[in-house]
Amino acid sequence: RDQKPEKSYRRRENPYNSRPLLPRRRAPSALKAAASVAKKTVDITSAAAWTTLKGSGKAAFYLAAPKHVERREVVGVWRLDQSVGDKLSTVCAANVEFTPKGDVIVNYDDETFVTPFLFRERNWPQSCTIEFEARAFQGPHDERPVLMRYKGYFRRKLADSNVIKIVGDIYAVSKTGWRRGDGKRIGSFVARRRLIKTRKNIRDDEGLD
Repeated sequence: RDQKPEKSYRRRENPYNSRPLLPRRRAPSALKAAASVAKKTVDITSAAAWTTLKGSGKAAFYLAAPKHVERREVVGVWRLDQSVGDKLSTVCAANVEFTPKGDVIVNYDDETFVTPFLFRERNWPQSCTIEFEARAFQGPHDERPVLMRYKGYFRRKLADSNVIKIVGDIYAVSKTGWRRGDGKRIGSFVARRRLIKTRKNIRDDEGLD
């Protein structure tokens, strides 16, 4: 008798239970890895160089700007432009006078307010500084000028060394008096020396930057 061929039984895989094979990621070549590292290094170096350049530019400008001021140059009337409050939205301008005796004079209507100032003369490259209290700020809701404390440093204009500025911060003064280390910074100010009109110099303080 002829023998019948044996049937082969193969287990059929359930297509719903089969897991798809994920494509294998090729490892980056050494050349591409080196190029990527080199690019990142160049980017970091460029950013650091740009930051250094900006910082160097500011430092160079600070060193080049004339800052020395003698006490006799402080004496006179200055225009005080002030900005206080949230986002420095409240502004006020006033005139203050520094006297040879070391006083700050502010006139308001028929009243005169006199307070002392502290001037520190320093050699280059440091800036000369000044500190004083004055009733020179009056906000929209203030009936009379409010006492503030001002701390700033002197700076001359590069194009014209005769133009002097005081740039600094404004601090609140408590009702019990101001003590060193107390007070909250509430604004900033820029003071310009008001030049006296003479035959040789007829410029005033308007437009002095």
